[in-house]
Amino acid sequence: MSELRHDLEEILEYIWMLTKDIDKKSTTIGELHQKIYDSKKFSEEKTKSLVNELNSLNFIKVKDDRIEFSKKGYERARQIIRCHRLYERLFSEVLRIADDAKLEKEACVLEHIIASDVEESVCTLLGHPKTCPHGFKIPPGPCCKKKLSTISSIIVPVTELDIGESGTISYITSQSNREMDKLLAFGILPGNPIKLHQKMPLNGPIVLQIDQTQVALEKSVAEHIYVRRIKKNND
Repeated sequence: MSELRHDLEEILEYIWMLTKDIDKKSTTIGELHQKIYDSKKFSEEKTKSLVNELNSLNFIKVKDDRIEFSKKGYERARQIIRCHRLYERLFSEVLRIADDAKLEKEACVLEHIIASDVEESVCTLLGHPKTCPHGFKIPPGPCCKKKLSTISSIIVPVTELDIGESGTISYITSQSNREMDKLLAFGILPGNPIKLHQKMPLNGPIVLQIDQTQVALEKSVAEHIYVRRIKKNND
């Protein structure tokens, strides 16, 4: 990506959160001011100056108090958001950092400086996660579409374990309250051990073992359960 100052990239991130995260085409300058005011990031005067600069650089379009991305602005914001949320997931699941403020701070540093090949390696390592630790979508990259696996993923959907292989539940991505209630009732919670007991052909059920209980789930439900592989020599 061509150089763009970090403060300008941060404005692009806020615009993404106010539009693409909630399936809106545009946002207002007032909504942007409020979002940034809540985060205590920039003053209103500074925000206005950055918006004008992004508009002049053709990263956004401003008309009648509304802001939307240009094509190149969308692509840049998408890449920044993808990197930021991948690194939040990395710090949370691999480095076990639980402090939200620290997650945000460290991800903010890396999102601007990490090369795309490193980003793809991180994504593959994490099993191509679909959401960040806060539940927001991570835009997929080329590695997700091709399911590249040049390095071994340590966090994968439970459906990708071998039969008899165990893991520790890292996170669950289902957005369905009904599905979540079902999984929680079975003791399928982050931090709990789980074993893949049986895979049925094609789209048949997946049988999981939690403690001494075996649970059969539809594959489409089980795919939302991400686990950290347990090394065989630690079983």
